[in-house]
Amino acid sequence: MEEFMCVFNEARNNKEAFYTASQRLTDFSKTIRSKQLPCIGKLASEDITPSLRRIEKTHSLDFCNMKPRTWFFEGSTFLSPEFRQCGKPHIINREIKQQWLDSLPKPKRLTLAEKIMAWFTPKPQPTTTNTNLSSEETVFLKVKRKTIENKRTMI
Repeated sequence: MEEFMCVFNEARNNKEAFYTASQRLTDFSKTIRSKQLPCIGKLASEDITPSLRRIEKTHSLDFCNMKPRTWFFEGSTFLSPEFRQCGKPHIINREIKQQWLDSLPKPKRLTLAEKIMAWFTPKPQPTTTNTNLSSEETVFLKVKRKTIENKRTMI
């Protein structure tokens, strides 16, 4: 249960939504059902729970005899659009992928002068600190670093 709560909280923080499909609302745990907004279509009479009966009475509906593509959501019914496939999915996906690739920022190509300048520009050296060293060893490392830096400035 705790994992589901974490998933729903993270989804809410990222403004994401989950769409689930089920033949019965009881297929989901109460934790998930409490966080979802059901969109109900035609149901078999044995799958209608007392809570769904109350919804039927308050909105004067009959879930057993609903027409195809008719749905009940948050107090109103609507008709879903008829789906007609246009083209093949792999062609559509290829076109969408190409549009996405075209929208990505292009990496900046350096000119020869910029490459040479970058080669001669000193890069910052990462400093490593080891907490397991004794105080004498850290003092020694600090002195060694200073002497190396002094030699570089003299050159």
